[in-house]
Amino acid sequence: MRLPTFYIIHCCLVLLVSSPGLALATIVEIERDGEMIEYQGYQNARGAWVFNADAEKRITMATLDWLPYIGENACGQGWVQQLVVGIFLQLDYQVHSYFVPWKRAVAMAERGSVDILYPEYAIAPNAPSDIFPAKNRDELLLLSEPFSGGNVALIKRKDHAFDFNGDLLSLKNQTIGVVAGYENSPEFDALMEEGYFHTNPAVDDWTNIKKLQKGRINFIVADPVVVNYSVSQHMERDEAIAFQDNVEVLQPYLAVQPLYLAFSRLREEHLSHKKAFDRVLTSWRESGKLKLLRDKWLDKVGENRLCSMY
Repeated sequence: MRLPTFYIIHCCLVLLVSSPGLALATIVEIERDGEMIEYQGYQNARGAWVFNADAEKRITMATLDWLPYIGENACGQGWVQQLVVGIFLQLDYQVHSYFVPWKRAVAMAERGSVDILYPEYAIAPNAPSDIFPAKNRDELLLLSEPFSGGNVALIKRKDHAFDFNGDLLSLKNQTIGVVAGYENSPEFDALMEEGYFHTNPAVDDWTNIKKLQKGRINFIVADPVVVNYSVSQHMERDEAIAFQDNVEVLQPYLAVQPLYLAFSRLREEHLSHKKAFDRVLTSWRESGKLKLLRDKWLDKVGENRLCSMY
């Protein structure tokens, strides 16, 4: 539903007594013809966040909690959600967005149950699908133009004696925590598929952080921004300081990864959806709007308090 521009929302998570399904709502704001329009979404009975429910065109998407980039209960659901949903609202789509564990999100897109998987890293050529063993991932998914991402790093317990110079072959037989279904870097993932090192899959980054903290593993692969945010949110101050003192981010990074939308090739209109998204994304990047949106919502999520649209 669209809200008039004079309607003031004091918090991005508000109560919707009359909405179907769950009672939470969130706001995505876009500019159209010089006017700011707020779209109030709601979570329906199937668990999808629905925006612009009266629009004729419909897009379905699967994502994950990956803060501070995106999160179901974060302020505005994070800058990636504001960007992706905002672009499709700009194009007057009805948007259905599901927050699920990453491995399930990948399966939904590769099977064609949803139109889009996001945010995705670059897909290495010939990377095999976990869902269809006889298929490669790039046969099932088509990537959008890239947008701002982050770094992928090897993070180590300091009490584990190991010198890393960037040569992945030096990690032979090491046990490394990864998130099931994540792309990491092409080189790392190729060696992982070969079983060159021992990988310990987890459902999410926070699970790996706890394993690292408890000494169950000596390395994890993660975005340091995600790790720092998770630690700050889930640990008491003294515990967080102790954790940060006991681990180190190894250089060089495994990869500097931009983010993408991955369009399911099994959906009939995947190419037209991609072209429409890329066109608006390019215009937002060139105008500086993408950077402004990213900076604004990263700050709001990082404040860890009730958030205001303004």
